Amino acid sequence: MRDRTVCFTGHRGVRLDDDDLAHRLDSLLAALVRSGYRNFITGGARGFDTLAAIRVIELRRRIPDVTLTLYLPCKNQTRRWSRSDRRAYGVVYAMADKRIRLSDEYTGPETMFFRNSAMLASSSVCVCCYNGTRGGTAATVRQARRLKLRIVNVG
Repeated sequence: MRDRTVCFTGHRGVRLDDDDLAHRLDSLLAALVRSGYRNFITGGARGFDTLAAIRVIELRRRIPDVTLTLYLPCKNQTRRWSRSDRRAYGVVYAMADKRIRLSDEYTGPETMFFRNSAMLASSSVCVCCYNGTRGGTAATVRQARRLKLRIVNVG
């Protein structure tokens, strides 16, 4: 299944109302589905992860065998999020086909790195929204390169 699975990684600052990015994601998702990809993974984070999940949910309305899996880093990841971010997360969480929680508690940055590694290990394509800055997205893209995943940057 890994050979037909795509994961997403990107910046938390991505706005859910970014119509241009949503359109690029929709075009890419359509191309990936035409190539046989049906399984999509996000890390359940704010910003790009949420936007990607919403676009996959929209795609699934037209193509029912598309699946969305959330790889959640810990139980309480939303505790410091805004009300609107928690609301969007709640919708995505409810609509996901599968939810995998990797840790009960946040123990530091390694919690997120472990989540990102698990997503990459389950995928053959990594779709990123990456602008070249340092941080978790950069580390995930570097790891995807080391693992020889196909990387598509929509950012």
